[in-house]
Amino acid sequence: MYRGFVFLDWDDTVAENITHFVQAEQAMSRLMAGALGLDAAAVYARGRSFDVETARRMGLVRLSFPTAWTACYDALCHEAGEAPDKELRRQLWAMADSVYEAEQALLPGAADVVNWLFAQGFEITVWTAGDPRAQNRKIDRSGLGDRVHRRCVVPHKTPGALRTALAGRALPQVAVIGNSAASDVLPALAVGVLAVHVPTDTWEYDHGEVDPDHPLYVQVDQIESVPGVLAPRFGIKV
Repeated sequence: MYRGFVFLDWDDTVAENITHFVQAEQAMSRLMAGALGLDAAAVYARGRSFDVETARRMGLVRLSFPTAWTACYDALCHEAGEAPDKELRRQLWAMADSVYEAEQALLPGAADVVNWLFAQGFEITVWTAGDPRAQNRKIDRSGLGDRVHRRCVVPHKTPGALRTALAGRALPQVAVIGNSAASDVLPALAVGVLAVHVPTDTWEYDHGEVDPDHPLYVQVDQIESVPGVLAPRFGIKV
C-alpha cells in the first residue's frame, strides 16, 4: 500500500538536459552561419523556432530535433539560393541526434529527494516525454532506477496522457513534480492533482501561463524543497 503517488518529470527536474541541446544548437548555428555567410545568432533563433514547431507537430520523439535543424538548414539554403550540401546536412543531423546519447548529470539534491520519496512509501512514476529507448537509458544510467516503480514515456505530456497514466489512482493522493509549466503543471491542474513546479530556464515548448493562486499549485525554488511541500499533505513528520 503506497502512501501516495508521485509523477516525477525527468529532464531538467531530476537530471540536466537542456544544456546538451543548447550546446548542439550553438555549434550547428555556427556551422550553418559559416557555410552560408549568415549571423550565427540569427541562425540560432531561426533554428529554435523550427525546433519548437517541429516538436509540437511530431512530439518529443528522437527524430524531432534533427528533423527541425536540417529543415532549418534547407530553408536557409533556399532563401540564399543555394543547394544544401549533402555532407553538411548529414553532419547537422548527426550533431542533433548525438544529444540523445549524452551523459546526464543529476541536478543538485535530486537523488536525495528521490530517495526520500522512496523511503516514505510513495509510488514513484517517472513521467517524461521523449523517445522511450533514450529516456529509459537515462534512468538506467542515473543510479536511481531501483527507486522508480513505473516509467511512463509519451510524445506529449497532455491532460489526456496524464489521465491514462494515472490509471485509476485517487487524485487527492497524486502529486506531479516537474519544471515545465506546459508539460507538467498545466496537465496536472487540468486533471485535478497537485502540481509542484520546480522552474528552470528552458525552451519555448515548456512555456505556459499558470495561475499562481490555483489551490493545487505550489512553486518551489529547488527540488530539495519538495519534501517540505509533500510532508504536511501526506502526514509525514520531517
